[in-house]
Amino acid sequence: MRLSPTAPDPLRDAPLLAAAALLRGGRGNPLLFLEEREDLRIEAGDGGVREAAHAFLRGLAGRGGPAGRFEASVPDPSPRDIAILARAVASGVALRGTAAGSGVRPEATLDPRAAEEVLASLLTAARRAAGAGRASFTARWVAFDQRIWVARPGREVAADVRTGRRVRLEVRVAARQLVGAAVGERALGTGTVEGLDELAREVVERALVRVGARRAPRGKLPVVFAPGTGGILIHELAGHAVEADTVRRSASALGAAKGQVAPRHVRIVDDPRRGRAPWRMDDEGEQARAVVLVRGGRIAGLLHDQRSAAASGALPTGHGRRSSYQEPVRPRMGCTFLAPGNHDAAEALEGVARGVYVRRMESASTDTSTGEMTLRVTDADLVHRGRLDAPLEPFLLTLTMREALSSLEKIASDLAFDTCIGSCMRDGQPLATSVGAPTFRIGLTTVIS
Repeated sequence: MRLSPTAPDPLRDAPLLAAAALLRGGRGNPLLFLEEREDLRIEAGDGGVREAAHAFLRGLAGRGGPAGRFEASVPDPSPRDIAILARAVASGVALRGTAAGSGVRPEATLDPRAAEEVLASLLTAARRAAGAGRASFTARWVAFDQRIWVARPGREVAADVRTGRRVRLEVRVAARQLVGAAVGERALGTGTVEGLDELAREVVERALVRVGARRAPRGKLPVVFAPGTGGILIHELAGHAVEADTVRRSASALGAAKGQVAPRHVRIVDDPRRGRAPWRMDDEGEQARAVVLVRGGRIAGLLHDQRSAAASGALPTGHGRRSSYQEPVRPRMGCTFLAPGNHDAAEALEGVARGVYVRRMESASTDTSTGEMTLRVTDADLVHRGRLDAPLEPFLLTLTMREALSSLEKIASDLAFDTCIGSCMRDGQPLATSVGAPTFRIGLTTVIS
């Protein structure tokens, strides 16, 4: 089913428009935020479906009062609840008299049977690619549809739809009394699912190559990132460090930096309108726009919500997001990427006597105040004399923001997005984000095997 964020919706628009009028005169840039969300997760394997979860959420949040510090929320609100919350926001007085439970359930747009069929096709393709060898397979479908409405005084009700679909395939193969494992993912659109055979073949072939993977070398080594994969590093290096509220509380080792922080050819951008789960407007009703974070090797912009923008004398950038109506808005990344360069991908390997080539990372963590970062690499190859060598067992990379950015080089032209897919966790709030990067190289980085 196609979702239309611009179609009139009398059930939601009329009560919200009436409530927006009640917000007039309220302090703290008052607003109401209505969310309806559907999530579907299914895992299947050799024995069929192993686990399935299909959930719905509907709720209303309000914010206003002095400095916008008054916040309240109501689950499953009725039109009466919307009006009561609007009055509370306008006055800054705690809620009384709400009667949550309107019985309005979000319209189901995700079809579990269709998802199961996709997983069955993916598993069939994987078995076919593996042939007669011993192998086990796990396939996952993760999808969400989120509709939001934002009401502010003196404006029309603004609406947006965010969608996300992805599949993940894990393969383990046994050969020569050894085991090889690999993982692959695809971000999907809302139309016909394509490319399952290609995904299955790629993951099975990589699992076979990884049979008997070596232990990673320890110590300081140069690292080359495959296209797309290095976007996780960019997300951690530059994205979190320039979320404006983090910078304002002096918790960013990079955000307040003056002068060069990277070579002049480095350009880093965040554009929420791109990637696997884009948004046209944020959770405060602000239009999303691209922000150049690093230009010419210098910090060029910050990611703002309304609060951080007001405190900084800047304009909101459309990056105010929350993981649900129950959580506060924060400046958050949308789709963070390193702009492509002019090098050929092979040039990133040239001159590397001994290093690692990272194909996949599963997790990352950063202390923005110190700039220290840890990345968990789950698929990589040894680089020996400028060529890819043996596959490596999982290992950790540790580095600092300044060291990594200052040594970023050999940026290729093969920009790719979402080869490693996950959620960004900040202040306990998960959010679907996208990352992108071409092939590139950074200088000496500590490998912990």
